[in-house]
Amino acid sequence: MKTKQLLACAIVAAGLVSLWACNNAPKTETVKTEPQKVNDWYGFGSDTLYGEHLVAILDCAICHTPKKMTELGPVPDETRAFSGRPTDMPLPPIDRALAEKYGFMVMDGDGTAFIGPWGVSFAANLTPHATGIGSWSVEKFITTIREHKFKGIKEGRDLLPPMPFFTTITDDELKAVYAYLRTVKPIENMVPSALPPTSVKQ
Repeated sequence: MKTKQLLACAIVAAGLVSLWACNNAPKTETVKTEPQKVNDWYGFGSDTLYGEHLVAILDCAICHTPKKMTELGPVPDETRAFSGRPTDMPLPPIDRALAEKYGFMVMDGDGTAFIGPWGVSFAANLTPHATGIGSWSVEKFITTIREHKFKGIKEGRDLLPPMPFFTTITDDELKAVYAYLRTVKPIENMVPSALPPTSVKQ
């Protein structure tokens, strides 16, 4: 019985010593660190790289980059990437009135001009040249896409087919696309103005 009492006393004593040691240990300052709010752009590391990814999966080049002919047919000409419809490229001999009458769309061989009931639309120059979006702010770019308005002018005309409505794209995604387009080669190319339907007097 005495042995058990001695063992119990030893355990209590050990506990008291440990408690004393904890209370008298040198104080260390606790530094509170805020969690880093780093936007890694969905694993791409930067807005520019994420924008490049978005531009690729949205296939912007299919309309906004002039084509060159290869053994595999027309492919985007990377030397003129995102420069839009070449200034002096003539339209193919297509019966516009017929296309407008029956409501179908015709795309020319370069893939930068489109004929339909709305008239003729041309792919825009998206490069950071003055003839493209060089003078555009990111706000103007977002307004253009978000509001589907030509040059971001809310009171102006709508963007013409085949430019799609991006109804679910976020502002961060549009900022990333804009950031990437600011890095591509600036190309001087004044895209022709859209043409009205043949039924409209020029």
